[in-house]
Amino acid sequence: MASAQDILNAINASNGKLDQLHTDLLAGTNATKAVRDAVLDTEAHLDAGFTVLAQGQAVLAALQAQTNTVLSHLSAQADTMICLLDSIARNTCALLNDSARQTPALERMRTDLDALVFLYSTVNPGSALEWERSTAAAARMDACCPPQQPEPPCRFTGCEAPERLPEHDVDAKVPAYPYPPKRPDQGPR
Repeated sequence: MASAQDILNAINASNGKLDQLHTDLLAGTNATKAVRDAVLDTEAHLDAGFTVLAQGQAVLAALQAQTNTVLSHLSAQADTMICLLDSIARNTCALLNDSARQTPALERMRTDLDALVFLYSTVNPGSALEWERSTAAAARMDACCPPQQPEPPCRFTGCEAPERLPEHDVDAKVPAYPYPPKRPDQGPR
């Protein structure tokens, strides 16, 4: 049978082991709390990050809508420019065609009129002198009171232009991340 001393020694040894178990249990509890705190901190960072990400996506959506509006307006302006350029090209082509037809006829008329003036002035020198005086008087009259000009045969009609875009007030700002960046010497948050 065991003596009282043996029992006391066994109890003391058990107490030492219980103290060791208690210390180990406290260390495990503290480690578990540290892991829990780190998980909660990470969760807070993730929540904040997802919030910022969602807000940033809303900003991008607003900016995309404004970009689409501006692009639509620019497309309408381009259509107007194309219409105007087409009108200019058609008018230029018509003028060139008319000029090509009229120039040879005008040159022949000039030659014929010069010949007629020469022939007339040699046959009727008095009438030629009177014609020169009359022409000079008409020139003075035109300088004083110019004759009314005929209406031009071509009038410009513009193409329909798009309305001006309203000024955009872009208040879309990307929110800042609420946590400062972690320094390497910092422990877990």
